[in-house]
Amino acid sequence: MALTIAALVFGVATVHAQPVPFRDPAQGQWGYKQPDGRVVIAPRFLGAGVFRDGRAPVEDRDGFAMIDQTGQLVERIAINSVSTTADPAPPPEGACAWSSPERFPSVGLECYLRQLQRSGTMIGGELTRRPPRGESASSVLILKLSSGVVVYKDIGYEGFKLRVLLPGVSPEQALVRRRFLYPDRPEKQGCAEFWSSGAVAGGAFIEQHAGC
Repeated sequence: MALTIAALVFGVATVHAQPVPFRDPAQGQWGYKQPDGRVVIAPRFLGAGVFRDGRAPVEDRDGFAMIDQTGQLVERIAINSVSTTADPAPPPEGACAWSSPERFPSVGLECYLRQLQRSGTMIGGELTRRPPRGESASSVLILKLSSGVVVYKDIGYEGFKLRVLLPGVSPEQALVRRRFLYPDRPEKQGCAEFWSSGAVAGGAFIEQHAGC
C-alpha cells in the first residue's frame, strides 16, 4: 500500500547518478554512496530514502528531514505539528465516504490523501529503517504537501499506522471527518483496525491503525 502512495506521489522518475542509501551493519546506521561504491555521506541516520531531484528523506535522532547530496539538512518535517500559515485543509469528498464494512483495511483515508495530493507539489518519500534480512522489515512514508498537510505512515511486517495532519482543522472537525471516513463501530472479524483523531499544534490529525 505504501508503494501505491509513493507511485502516486512521484510517478516514474528519471534515473541519474545520485547517491544511494546503504546500511553499515557495524553501526546499524544509514549513509549514502555512489553506484561505484564510494561513500559520499557517512552512516549517521536511523532511516534513509532515495534521492529525487537532489534531495532525500532521512530520519535522525531529532526526527525526519530532507537532505541534499552533500548530507546537509534542507528542511525538517514535523509529525506533531503543522503550519499555522497554511489554508485550512478541505473536508473529504463524497467518494471517500465509508461504504462497505467488509473491506479491510478501510480505504477512506487513502482516498482522502489522493484528494489532498491534488493540491500541488510535495516533499518526502519512503525511508527504510531496517534491512529485509536478519530482522523484521520496517519502513516509513513521510510526506509534506504544499498545502501544509503532513502524512506519516509507519509500515511494519504485520500492519501499519497512518497519520494525516491537517492544518487549520479543529479536533471537532477532525472527528466529524474521521466518522465520515470510518464509523464508530463497524462490524469486522479477523484483523484489527483502529481509528482516532485529535489536536496537534496548528491543526488536528486523523490516524488509522490496521494489522493482522
